[in-house]
Amino acid sequence: MGEWRLHLAGGCDAVNRDYALAARRAALGQPVHVHVNAKGETVRRLFAEASIYWHGGGLGEDPERHPERFEHFGITVVEAMAAGAVPVVFAAAGPQEIVRDGVDGFHWRTTEELITRTRELVADADGRRRMSQAAQARAADFAAARFTGAVRSLMP
Repeated sequence: MGEWRLHLAGGCDAVNRDYALAARRAALGQPVHVHVNAKGETVRRLFAEASIYWHGGGLGEDPERHPERFEHFGITVVEAMAAGAVPVVFAAAGPQEIVRDGVDGFHWRTTEELITRTRELVADADGRRRMSQAAQARAADFAAARFTGAVRSLMP
């Protein structure tokens, strides 16, 4: 299956600093890289190199009590798709609407489903390539020009 690496990238405020540092320590000696408060150029490079993109916004949260903890749109999902990464997203909010399960990525509700879908993608290079192409096409649906055209078509 080749050599796979996991890159974890995200913002981190002072409140979550200890958690981020613990994640970085846990990754030592593993093919895991933790990018805390990565600059845009680093994130774009990671997207360009990625085969699979995980998104877990909302995992373990109550949408009624904390809707702000869910990804409302999912711009990073679209950016990863545009770069050719196949998204495997938590089945909630914006990412669930963007990713068409089994077409241009996968949805998951449990970590077991995340693992299963990831293993399927890792084991099937041709299927992963097809989904990557579908993901890139789907990302184009969210391009600014297409959005502008859709809004203009609604105007009298």
